[in-house]
Amino acid sequence: PFCGSDQLFQRRPFFLPCLAVASLSVMATFSSIFLLQETLPRIVAEKQLTGSKGATHHRPKDGLELAARRTDAESHDSPKDAESLPLLTNSHHSTDRRAHPGSEPALNTLMEENSLVHAPDSMASHAKQAVHGILAKPSDGGKTHEMHQDGKRDCDEEHSFADKMRPCADSALEPWYSSRQVKLTLAGYGMVAFSYNLLDELLPLYASAPIELGGLLLPANQLAVPLMASGPVMIIFSIWILPPIQRSFSVLATMRWSLLVAAPLVLMVPFASLVAGRASSTLAILTAAYCCIRPVSTAVFTCSMVLVNTAGPKSQLGAVNALGQMIAAFVRALGPFLGGLLWGGSLELPFPGHEYLCFLLVACLFISMQILYALVKP
Repeated sequence: PFCGSDQLFQRRPFFLPCLAVASLSVMATFSSIFLLQETLPRIVAEKQLTGSKGATHHRPKDGLELAARRTDAESHDSPKDAESLPLLTNSHHSTDRRAHPGSEPALNTLMEENSLVHAPDSMASHAKQAVHGILAKPSDGGKTHEMHQDGKRDCDEEHSFADKMRPCADSALEPWYSSRQVKLTLAGYGMVAFSYNLLDELLPLYASAPIELGGLLLPANQLAVPLMASGPVMIIFSIWILPPIQRSFSVLATMRWSLLVAAPLVLMVPFASLVAGRASSTLAILTAAYCCIRPVSTAVFTCSMVLVNTAGPKSQLGAVNALGQMIAAFVRALGPFLGGLLWGGSLELPFPGHEYLCFLLVACLFISMQILYALVKP
């Protein structure tokens, strides 16, 4: 009903695509608010609570099974059988119970030890030492002292190991802005976003400009043909072609090769002006160019974001990604301004072929990014 003559979509042809984009943005916003773990900590807390309940449900069963295994093992008298006890079994206890038949039942002892596994490491260590000391008989004076010394030695070793590991933990928490790799990958991502944004702004100006000014004089419905055709190609490339390429080569190698291929592909666009006035030939060149440009742009954007996320510390990826998105938003605002300024300035040049100059500048940006990503370590 809205597509007929003198109807809404006929009078406002850009209203429908803008409405579709706005609807997708609203869906993404509500998904981020109510579904994503990163923006809704309640989901994380519920999952952790569910996991802890599941672990508690299985503890008694596990404890009974281990108790049965331990009781069967203690019924043997050979030391070799005692070595095959489960990990939660303490050798001192089994030896003491064989020497003193009146000691505590194996089930109670094992249930106490099994409950300690789920406690924090420091609490479990001290609690196990306390349990061992209580279960030891007064007649085992020498052995009780030996167990106390062993527990103290283990505690000292734990503290010494923590002291050794503390410098490593501190070095992992160095600020992300002091990392050279983070700076390089963020700068590269900003240049990628700026280059493709500039290209997207130049295309409609070039396609709608008069032929005598180096343009193609294409109406909006014809310009939509190459953009529409490149969409399915980009989806197929993203799902089935790009992942094997990244697995066969490295992400950095895929990034650099994609930038190298992007430069000549961009220069295919202004060659359509050679057949300006012939709609079928013009659309054929633009469609071929954009069916190649879009998959390469997908590879470049994907690899640049992967490099950003692998360059920064895992505990500080939120800040790194936030700065990356801020840079991308800034260059996307800068792209339309510089794109219009570049095209308008090229019209004032006293020689023909100014349309090649604009796209040549974009190709030079892709080549210059080769130098930047040559400094990034794989």
